[in-house]
Amino acid sequence: MAKIYDFGFLIILGVTVSANKTYNLGQQTTLGPLWTFTDCLDILRQGYTANCVYTIYPSTLWRPFQVYCDQTTAGGGWTVIQRRQDGSDKNSSRPWIDYAYGFGSLRGESWLGNEFIHRLTSTVPNKLRFELQDFENDYRVAQYGRFYVGPESDLYRSKIAFFSGNVTNSLPEHNNQQFSTFDNGPSSTCEHQYKGGFWFCACHSVNINGIYLKGKHDSYADGVN
Repeated sequence: MAKIYDFGFLIILGVTVSANKTYNLGQQTTLGPLWTFTDCLDILRQGYTANCVYTIYPSTLWRPFQVYCDQTTAGGGWTVIQRRQDGSDKNSSRPWIDYAYGFGSLRGESWLGNEFIHRLTSTVPNKLRFELQDFENDYRVAQYGRFYVGPESDLYRSKIAFFSGNVTNSLPEHNNQQFSTFDNGPSSTCEHQYKGGFWFCACHSVNINGIYLKGKHDSYADGVN
């Protein structure tokens, strides 16, 4: 996440803890002296400053999972939940199960998975940060001081608030919306028309999971925007 590519369209989406939190040296497991960490900020606070893939344990109730941690941008401690950088992942129109549990490469184009985003954001308050760069190398940032994704039983409903940044705030209409893919969700027709799962609302002002279009094209509103 630290690298801003010289080509293409880059979107990096990350979350980090926004509340005060007491950090200890991880948690010792029943397997012995194996230290675990709850999130990327926890890892950073313990001195691990490399931008790379780590295994985290957000809760003892859930199995651990891997995430990519950005430990340099805006103070570090960011968990990358989405990345679009070169169009290598050509199929963003995917079923519900893919968006629930993630797809792509954590070191490249990827979606972490709504279930894992829910687990990360349900324990403590989190911030959400967008890093955007277009083909003309125009770089912009949008940040939200509060971000939460609900459980699957509520179709991973979004909660987004407290905007800051140097780009238009385009997410308000997507706040408090349930997630939709072509095979599930209240706005599946939006996905059919504009491609890519998202928190659609008749249909979108933002579509970061749209088609990665390169160069001139005649498509309407189904690309990354």
